[in-house]
Amino acid sequence: MQRRHSFSLIQNQSTRIIVLFPSSYHIAVRRRVEPSRSRGRPRRRAHTHYGRQGSGSLEEKKSSMELVGRVRRLLTQGGATEDSDADDVGAPIRVGLVGASNISKFAMINAASRRKDVEVRAVATRTPGKAREFAATNGIPVAHDDFASLFADETIDAVYISVVTEEHLNLGLQALRAGKHVLLEKPLALDAQEARELRDAAKEHNVVLMEAMHYKHHPALKRLRELVETEAVGTVQEIDVCFAKFDASAWGIGGKYTPEKLRTKMLDRWIYCIDLVQLLAPGRKVKTVCSAEDAGFIVRGELELCDRDDERKGLVRATWEADAQTVRILPAWVATVQCAEGKLVLQNFNFPSLYHRLYIEPTNGPARVETHYGEVGKTTFEYQLDAFCRAVRERHVDSLVPPEASVATLEIVDKVRAAFADSENERKNESD
Repeated sequence: MQRRHSFSLIQNQSTRIIVLFPSSYHIAVRRRVEPSRSRGRPRRRAHTHYGRQGSGSLEEKKSSMELVGRVRRLLTQGGATEDSDADDVGAPIRVGLVGASNISKFAMINAASRRKDVEVRAVATRTPGKAREFAATNGIPVAHDDFASLFADETIDAVYISVVTEEHLNLGLQALRAGKHVLLEKPLALDAQEARELRDAAKEHNVVLMEAMHYKHHPALKRLRELVETEAVGTVQEIDVCFAKFDASAWGIGGKYTPEKLRTKMLDRWIYCIDLVQLLAPGRKVKTVCSAEDAGFIVRGELELCDRDDERKGLVRATWEADAQTVRILPAWVATVQCAEGKLVLQNFNFPSLYHRLYIEPTNGPARVETHYGEVGKTTFEYQLDAFCRAVRERHVDSLVPPEASVATLEIVDKVRAAFADSENERKNESD
């Protein structure tokens, strides 16, 4: 199997330029920063499956054309087909959008346009006129200039909330108490306690609460999880997750974040890492936060996991990194699972519907590469909407995304944050 390697083309005290090769060249430029809050020393990362692999063959060109079609499907609305799930399920689920965000176009408007059992009926914002403009642009019948009006609208069965994370608890509770089913963007809340409040409110009012972790519903992720659970290459020993997507603000382009806003912005990224670790190591808890580093636009850490009931069993080492600073032509979303008898690598775990490669590398045996797209072109958001609609109709959330799993993920986030804080306090004490 062809491997991809990297080398430092230019390196000095402030900048490092990395070239990834050989079949298609990807350039990554990283500005060096001093870690602002860290605990321990995270291990050096070594990903070998960045970028697209191939040599310009006819098969590669065909793959490129298919990619264009998948991107088009993600970005545009379509028409419900005879294959849609909705012919025999009765009245459509009427959805209201809480916030006129860009992600709502992909996650709900475009995804719902290909179904007969979902109607995006309303949108609400706080900014006067914004909801009406968004509704007119996207063909939504009703616009509200405040969220309370949307929650009181008896023609709405469910809401999709895509506002900033700081508002998730308040607006989520309002919606649940109004009897609306809620698809709530990730992270579900700012911390585990807020997530518990949302979970409990959903139970109290007998409505569905589901975190919008779109990636995990895709067949490629389900296949990776299946390989792990069946121990196709042995028991899991180590998990490494990289979520690298450039943010121009890291280089002072397009404005700056306040420290608090940056931490929330980065949580929106590294929550994927923690969530995927949870998905691939079920039934485990954090035994130790071995290291944690918050360097602003780069956040990384290392965890030791163990069996929930016996800390001597089920030991798994998990490392992760969220990098918004390194300049990249394409994002790098890579999950590596080292097992007792081989290795599994999923390239592009975050948007596998666009492109992905699942590398299965037994220690003793031939390596192979798999792809699992399911229905041709179907997006992760469409698979997510499938799961949400089933949950609403059956009043049972898919086992991949129960509120309890969201709480468990945020409990790990809280432990990592505590490690950041401990390290910062130690540094302040040393400086004094």
